[in-house]
Formats: sequence, structure tokens, C-alpha cells
Amino acid sequence: MLRHQVEQLVLEAPELWSDLDGGRIFITGASGFFGCWLLETLLWAKQRLALEVEVVALTRAAGRFSARVPHLASQVALWEGDVQDFPFPDGAFSHILHGAAEVGSGQGIVAGGQRVLELAQRSGAHRCLLTSSGAVYGPASGFLSEDQALAPTTDYGRAKLELEEAWGQRAISARCFAFIGPYLSLQSGLAAADFLREALAGRPLKIQGNGLTRRSYLYAGELAIWLWTLLLRGKPGRSYNVGSMQAVTVQKLAEQIAAEAGGLSVEVLGSEAGSDYLPDTSRAQKELGLIQRISLPESVARTWKWFRSIPSQPT
Repeated sequence: MLRHQVEQLVLEAPELWSDLDGGRIFITGASGFFGCWLLETLLWAKQRLALEVEVVALTRAAGRFSARVPHLASQVALWEGDVQDFPFPDGAFSHILHGAAEVGSGQGIVAGGQRVLELAQRSGAHRCLLTSSGAVYGPASGFLSEDQALAPTTDYGRAKLELEEAWGQRAISARCFAFIGPYLSLQSGLAAADFLREALAGRPLKIQGNGLTRRSYLYAGELAIWLWTLLLRGKPGRSYNVGSMQAVTVQKLAEQIAAEAGGLSVEVLGSEAGSDYLPDTSRAQKELGLIQRISLPESVARTWKWFRSIPSQPT
């Protein structure tokens, strides 16, 4: 099922992948949600389009990564180490993709990003992508655009903004919002992950707030294509929001997942609303032609089907 999806995504943009032919790519966060999808799409493109490209993937535990996703690990050069202090591989890299989403505290996030930046400078990489976050904007109502003031209120958001400033003109910054799809960690604490975990266990889906807070979700396969497009076609020194503009309340998301699980109940436990978290992706649409093709109901259905098809997840 997943292989068919990846093939479809790759073949929708065949001209994109030729930019990687003859290249050498270094990817951080390879074993995470973003990293697995980046590898799924790239390795399929490499095979399907006969690309000559070497991939070096940083992972903290090569053995666990190989055991969990052997079809990915066996096709890349695994480079073991922590993103904050990993030893630098020898040789030059044409592309650097810093996809490590979480590396501990705000200080750890900055240290990891600066370590990867040093590798980019030493290795002569001419195209670099930094995965940042919508958290750099801080609380706001409505859709957030790249042109508005940045006022992060969390250590995470401040660390991501500090990294954007440190990388400057060397990198394209992908300000990532919310996503759903295979490989999503069900222990991440994110709303979609929590609902999926409870649904897989057959338990009611519980909402701590009033359920009216709005989110939007881009399917993980499309996320990967967006990130590759930013790396290869984005303007260095420029930031782009990555996500969906199809807003949905948290309650509606829970109800869609509950329906996929056969009609589980949804319980709204609180009365307070949280802050909306919605990206305006007009810049990515206008400059790079990136649009959302997979709707949220279809994304939920694909995600549920995948999780149901694999060995039991922690509950």
C-alpha cells in the first residue's frame, strides 16, 4: 500500500528529481517521521528514474533503525551519532537536509543545528534545507504568513528562530505545521497521534479543551515532496510555510478518526479553547507551485489503514 502511494507521489513531479542526479546528500533525523518519508520518496525516485545519488543518513541508533525499517536502512549509508556532536563524514556533499525535528531542549536544538551548519560549510554543500517550525510565530489567530512579525513564546520556537538566523542565506527554511500519515510517532503528544493511539486501543477519544481549536493537516507523503521541492527549488535565505490550509477543529479531527475506527465515541472534557495553528501557504503556492492534493478525510483513511496493517503500537 505505502509503496504504491510513494510511486504516485514521485511520478507527479518527475522533473524535480533530476536535480539530485550525481549528488551526495546528508540527511539528519533519518529515522524519524520526516526522515522516513524523505527516504521513502527519494529512494523510490532513485530506483524508478535511475538516479546516481549517494545518501548518508544520520541516526542515533543504526541497529534499531535497520530493524524497524530495513527497506530504507539497507539503501543508504548510515552514519551513527547524535546531531549535537556527531563526527563529520569525509568528503563533499552537494545537499544538506537538516530534518531532525526534536533534539532535546531549546539549547540542544540550537547545538544540533549549528553542528549541521558547520558540516554544510566544511563540505561545500550548495543547497541546504532547514526544517523549522510554525512555532516561530508565537500565538496568533487566523492563518499565519511568512511576512508577519515573529514572536515565539516557547523555548522550542525561540530555538528554531535562532537557527533560521544562524543559517541565514545558506539555507531555505521550511516552517512546518501539522501533519498526519504513516510513521507518525504515537507517543509524540500531538493531537492526531493521541487520537490514533486511543483509537487503535479501542478507547474513547478524549479532548481536554472545548474541541473548537483549529488545526490543519498535510499528508506525510505530500510533506516529503514539499520539502524536496524547497531544497531543490526554494530561494536560499527565504522561509516557506509547509502545511495545509484546510482548517479543521480538533473535535472534527477526532470524529474523523473515530469514524475510521468503527464509530468510537468522542468526549469533550473541557471548556477552554487553545490557540489556532494554521499556515498561510500562499508563498509556496505562488513561487513553487506547491498545493495540497490529498484531503484530510483521505489522509486519515490512509493513515488508519497503515497503522492497522503493521504490528501493534504502544498504547
